Amino acid sequence: MKKVTRKITVDLSRRSNSRILFATQNDLYSRRLLIKLTDDGMPYPVQHGLTVTVNYLRPDGVSGAYLADVCEDGSVEYVISPAILNAAGQTQCTVSLFNEDGNKLTSSPFIIDVAESLYLGNDVSEDEGEDLISSIMSAYTSMDSAENAREWAEAERERAEEQRKIADEERVSAELGRANAEEKRQEYYSKIEPNLRAIADIQQGFINENGDGEGGAFVSLLQAYPIGSIYMSVNATDPATLFGGEWERIKDTFLLSAGDTYGAGTSGGSADAVLIEHTHDITSYQGNPTYLKSGSDASGVLVVHDSVDYVTNGASSAHKLNARHAGKGGGQGKNMPPYLAVYVWKRVG
Repeated sequence: MKKVTRKITVDLSRRSNSRILFATQNDLYSRRLLIKLTDDGMPYPVQHGLTVTVNYLRPDGVSGAYLADVCEDGSVEYVISPAILNAAGQTQCTVSLFNEDGNKLTSSPFIIDVAESLYLGNDVSEDEGEDLISSIMSAYTSMDSAENAREWAEAERERAEEQRKIADEERVSAELGRANAEEKRQEYYSKIEPNLRAIADIQQGFINENGDGEGGAFVSLLQAYPIGSIYMSVNATDPATLFGGEWERIKDTFLLSAGDTYGAGTSGGSADAVLIEHTHDITSYQGNPTYLKSGSDASGVLVVHDSVDYVTNGASSAHKLNARHAGKGGGQGKNMPPYLAVYVWKRVG
């Protein structure tokens, strides 16, 4: 059933001519008011978020207040409650506005003239009267339930909206986290990509003894590096992240092939080559030199050690010459060949 709607204007600042509205006693949710508020004659739109009530005082002294709705245009919509229409006569009504701070603003009154109902239930049978009363009470209950359901649905909608906002914020945060993780993944992949390609090439090469590439059983990369193996690379990626296993980093050390002199696994040497203080000996020389002089009857001179002997021209003599280098060498200096530094690991587990 379509509700009967009445539009009225009620002022907040001055007492206007009392607006008298017509209704019939015991009408049930069939009459609606659209109330436009003014302030000294000027429009006063009601802000959303304010609490609005319609207050009443019946001619029998009973008073009360009911919530009203705020429309998009700032007017107030109220479906007249059966309680207001329960008593015949003129019922005075006002509109009150409340904000969240508890401030209250009330309009000038308007009047609903409630005509006495011609039907009070005395002209029907008892059974029919009971049925009618039961129907009316059922209608009251249904309407109260519907209003409660509406309020509950509105509260649920507000909660759902709040949850949606929270979920949206979490989604944005997760998307930012995903973007950051992807950026780091790309950066990490760009560093290890050469290793991954090398690994793929190595894995492709490890097939069974058939060597035909068909039906061959691939050997795991970790099997290619048994315990004790050495892994070298110019990239700092730990081979444990590439192949698994446990690896030990070798730093600032040259590798030397093992043999009869140096056993496998031994270590030694120094980062600085030290020159030890030392002398050099020259082996003895022995010969038979011949000394000649120029001119007749000239004599030659032979020097052996610290003695001097004179010999005649053309004579020969055996002698021995000993020489020793008296200087010495020593100090500290580096004996470093050209090199390329690489990262080295040894598998230990």
